[in-house]
Amino acid sequence: MGRWRGYIIAERSGYRGAMRSPHTKTTEAGAIRDIKRENKEWNSVNQNSSYHKKFRQSFGAYEIPRGSTHRFAPGSSGNGAVLKYHDKKKSDAVAKKHGTNFGKVGYNRFTNVY
Repeated sequence: MGRWRGYIIAERSGYRGAMRSPHTKTTEAGAIRDIKRENKEWNSVNQNSSYHKKFRQSFGAYEIPRGSTHRFAPGSSGNGAVLKYHDKKKSDAVAKKHGTNFGKVGYNRFTNVY
């Protein structure tokens, strides 16, 4: 088993950005707890309350393979890859819960066929 690195996805009015923790942890829950703690510390110093409330944040973690230092490249290109990883992970969870055709036209009552 590898180590886990926490990340945060911040979304606001069409902008999505990923930030990764510089620390790794032995468990996924520990990595998520660590990134939440770091985010809380950062917000206590840099937060403008009216600006910050407009962001929607979600937290997650990914496993770094044994023997590697990174799963995704450092920098903004790696952050883009983390966003794609996060979206795939979420869509797989929705597919597992609702079926693989969830959200597709004609397969459920929540979509419009017009």
